[in-house]
Amino acid sequence: MNGRGEDSSMAIEHAIIKIHQDKRKERQFQVPFNPNTLKISAYAGKVHEIRDMSGSGKNYSYKENEINMELSVQLLFDNSNNPKYNVQAQIEGLMEALKNSNTRVISFYWGKQYYYGILKQVAADCNMFDITGNPIRAAVDLIIDIIDME
Repeated sequence: MNGRGEDSSMAIEHAIIKIHQDKRKERQFQVPFNPNTLKISAYAGKVHEIRDMSGSGKNYSYKENEINMELSVQLLFDNSNNPKYNVQAQIEGLMEALKNSNTRVISFYWGKQYYYGILKQVAADCNMFDITGNPIRAAVDLIIDIIDME
C-alpha cells in the first residue's frame, strides 16, 4: 500500500491491441492493463496411443512435437471518475471479436514485447456500477493462443 491507500503493486500500463480482420484491414485499441498479470504459458502436444490390431498385444505411443504457447493478461477498464461513460462498449467489443472467426487474429504490443495469435477466451468481471446499473469498472481477462511467426 502506498500513502494514498492504493496497492502499489498494481501499476497500470497501456498496451496496443490490434484485431486483424484481413491483410488490409485492422482495428487498433490502446488498453490499460496490469503488467503483473501478463503470463506466458507453454505446453507440449498430446501423447497418443496406437493399438496393434495384428493380435500381438503390443501398443505403440508417439508424441506430437508441437509446442503450444498462450498469453494471458488482465485488461482494466475504469470510468469511475467519469460515470457518464460506462465500460460496456469495451467489453462487448472484445466479446464480439471472439464470436467472429474473422476477427480472432490479434496482436498484443507492450514496449518491445509483441505477441501475435488467436483470441481464445474473454472473461469480464464488472466490479463497479453507476446508480442505474451500468458497469463503470471492469477487469477483462484475455487468453491468446500465440502463433509462432518463424
